[in-house]
Amino acid sequence: MKILDIKCPACGASADAGFNGGVYTCEYCGTRFISEVEGSANNSAQGKKENRGQSDNENSGKNAELRNIPMEQYLSDQCAELLQKVNQSDFEITEKCKRGLNVPASDTVYLMHDDTMFKSGKNGFAFTDKGIYCRELMEGSNFTSWKDFSKLETPKAVDNSYIRCGSKSICYFTGDNYVLNHNLLQMVERLHKRARLGNL
Repeated sequence: MKILDIKCPACGASADAGFNGGVYTCEYCGTRFISEVEGSANNSAQGKKENRGQSDNENSGKNAELRNIPMEQYLSDQCAELLQKVNQSDFEITEKCKRGLNVPASDTVYLMHDDTMFKSGKNGFAFTDKGIYCRELMEGSNFTSWKDFSKLETPKAVDNSYIRCGSKSICYFTGDNYVLNHNLLQMVERLHKRARLGNL
């Protein structure tokens, strides 16, 4: 079965879909839409127009609900959900990694990844109540507050080693682990959508 990268027209989140296309509901914002897959039997302009009208009302309600969830609670929930899907040993919160990423002791860490072979904490990333810390190989640590994150471009996976918003690195990791890469990118996309709604 061929897998296509289908994007939600409302929030831009990725969703895997089979080759037949059809009507989809975005798992992030609740928008219903019809894919633009060539040859889809449900790809009529009339169907798309009706669906967009419905999704605008649904989408504004979902966005209002999402905006009312405090960012820290949403972050905590998203990190817990990710840890259900991936190998948790890849996300141990350690003092070495906190020091390597320059995470202050006052931050609450919800997700951390040490990408070094010997777990020295010299590169990886951390999601905290204050924002995202990232340190690439041979680079210094950088911090992105949730407010700054909300202003960045849509997150994209780059070379199975980064998640970036434009030129800003948000997550650094190595290895060809589709489950981790895919689920981490989806989580970052959801966090970005929530941050862009404000009320941080």
